[in-house]
Amino acid sequence: MTNQIKTSTRRISSIALSGLTAFCFILSGCGAEEKSENSSSRHRAAAPVQVTSTPAPAPVTPTVVPKEAVLEVKEETPVVVTYADAEAAFMAKDYNAAVTRFSDYTAQNESNPWGHYMLGLSAYRTGDSETAKSAYRAALALDEGHVKSWINLSRAQLALGETADAMESLAQALVYDSASVDVYRLQGRAYHNMGQHPEAIAAYKQALLFDDSDAWSMNNLALIYIEDEQFDQALPVLALAVETNGSQAVFFNNLGMVLEHHGQIQTAAAMYSKALEIDESNSKAQANLDRLDGVKEALDIETVDLTVEAEKFRASLLEWQGLNEVENEEELWYETEDGC
Repeated sequence: MTNQIKTSTRRISSIALSGLTAFCFILSGCGAEEKSENSSSRHRAAAPVQVTSTPAPAPVTPTVVPKEAVLEVKEETPVVVTYADAEAAFMAKDYNAAVTRFSDYTAQNESNPWGHYMLGLSAYRTGDSETAKSAYRAALALDEGHVKSWINLSRAQLALGETADAMESLAQALVYDSASVDVYRLQGRAYHNMGQHPEAIAAYKQALLFDDSDAWSMNNLALIYIEDEQFDQALPVLALAVETNGSQAVFFNNLGMVLEHHGQIQTAAAMYSKALEIDESNSKAQANLDRLDGVKEALDIETVDLTVEAEKFRASLLEWQGLNEVENEEELWYETEDGC
């Protein structure tokens, strides 16, 4: 009997062990997203939890920091930027630093239009015409008669291709300064951009009537003549431009182009070389000089005296001045006759 009981017991243990093994296999085959606690509750009762007695932790005494050791957090005092500090960066041609300083200055001095104006100038020099435009408008919101802001707003608008807006800004500038050389020169650029050459020429002439030493107006006027292939008219204008201001590479490059069309190969090459001497990065002058490399030893077709050519255009300026004075006298005469 005892042997039978032992045999039965062995059989039961074997069956139980086989069942446990089969159950473990099923668990190991479950997907990773399925929770084991849900699977266990379906197949077997939870195992009894053995409770062990753990002594309670001893109370922790808080560390008292001496009052004098507590660091007081103070708000940082904003750095005050003066106009002189910001202007110094601009004068040093550190335009990025000038933008930062004038931005800080205008934030602290919102009511000074000159701060906004200088921020605009600084941003324009970095090539950021949008910021420049916003700064000039901020200056004009404070002082509508700030002529320099109207003028430089038009420059930013021209750089952005907003020619019609630039013309409106220049018209506003003329309301406050009807004799501004800068305004008429920029009007010439705007008309030129719109392809209105006669109007552009008239604007540049008007600028030169106010200032016969405005070499940029001369250069821009000559550029229109070059585009219209009126090289005989362009030559004296550029001759006087380089005589008046010999520090601009672009003037010499343009003069070289005109001299080429007059058959002055050697003199043209000399003008391109002069342009590169002033600005070695002038790619247009370099390309023009390279193009003449094979023919620059050719004799000039005719001799051109640049001094004589410059005098020709100076005489033209005097003629324009005389015509302008006559027109003004006629206007004055009619006003007097009307009893005004």
